[in-house]
This record gives sequence, C-alpha cells and structure tokens, in this order.
Amino acid sequence: MSPYRSARPYVPLLLGTLLLGGCNPFDQPGTWHATGVNQMNLDAEAIDKTDTVAGHGTPGSDGILDAAAVLRLHTDKTKPLKMESTSGGSGASTGGNASQ
Repeated sequence: MSPYRSARPYVPLLLGTLLLGGCNPFDQPGTWHATGVNQMNLDAEAIDKTDTVAGHGTPGSDGILDAAAVLRLHTDKTKPLKMESTSGGSGASTGGNASQ
C-alpha cells in the first residue's frame, strides 16, 4: 500500500483552499466599503451640524473650576469623593480612596 494513498481524499480540499485563498468577497465591485462612515455617524448624531467642526462651551462656566480639577489630577492632589446617603436604602460601601 502506498503512503500517499491515505492523503488522496485531502488533495481536492487542499487544491480548493489554494485556489480560493486569494478571493476576498469585500474587494468585489458593488460591495460595502467603510469609507467616511465615522464622519457620517457623527453628522447623523449631532443636533447642530456645526458642532462637528468646532465645539462650544457650557453657558455660565468660565472653565476655572474645571481647570482646577485637572490641575489637581495632574499633581496627584485629588479630593476624596463625598459619601452621601440616598433615600435611606442599604447598600455596600467599599470605603476606597479615589486617588489610589
């Protein structure tokens, strides 16, 4: 018995794999391509279309409070979170420190 006889059933499968290996169904004309999809999503979700070009500030805020928070974050001097009770229900508290 030839040692190649047991490999014969796999030859068509191997040839088929080699022949079809170069085929990519997404390269065919008329198929979907992800060109500009992210910008189209942003445009569809934005209420004011000019927000996709330049953002806008929050009315009544000059940014001083926000800038102070960023400075504390960068200098590792963050404030601990306040633990406040809500509606008298029981809940678990880890008691962790937010700066660690």
